[in-house]
Amino acid sequence: MSSLLPPAALALLLSASLAAGNLLENPGFEQNASRWDFFVPESARDHGNTFVVVPVEGVGGGAAARLTSTVISRCGLAQKNIPVAGWTRYRVTFWFKADKGVEYKNGPIVRLNFRSAGDESDTDYYVGLGGHTASDYKEVKRPNWLPTAWEKVEAVVESPLNAKALSLCFFSWGMNGSVYFDDLSVEAVPPASR
Repeated sequence: MSSLLPPAALALLLSASLAAGNLLENPGFEQNASRWDFFVPESARDHGNTFVVVPVEGVGGGAAARLTSTVISRCGLAQKNIPVAGWTRYRVTFWFKADKGVEYKNGPIVRLNFRSAGDESDTDYYVGLGGHTASDYKEVKRPNWLPTAWEKVEAVVESPLNAKALSLCFFSWGMNGSVYFDDLSVEAVPPASR
């Protein structure tokens, strides 16, 4: 007797397990920078970009991530190859604030790369302040101001049918100064909530 599940049952089991909670590890930076990669594109390597975990700046008084640039630049915090199910809605949530006087062109942006195989992106979503979502970062609405107190951002995106993995990055995109991220989350939306 075979113990293998039919593909439909396996997909249902995977969807049910993903709906159980946050897919991100160390979402509140309580284990310092564990599981987070600091991403700086080649074009911004000399822009003074830094990432540190600050112990008492977080939403609830705990830790938070601080990204700093000394000129208008782009850098971010990434997690890669997170297992996901195809044709599933995911809620991305993050808290954001900026120091007073931060200069910016774009603002905070989360890039979600859904992948079917390998390291190449199949489908991208970009989420900005206010939960504005687009398939190109240039289409994300530039905020009129950056909040200096914690602001919660939430959006729902749908993975493509063939999605198997998600790589995402929480960006300080086109900003000069220090900005903060905390309590980051990606969760499958239960079917009843769709």
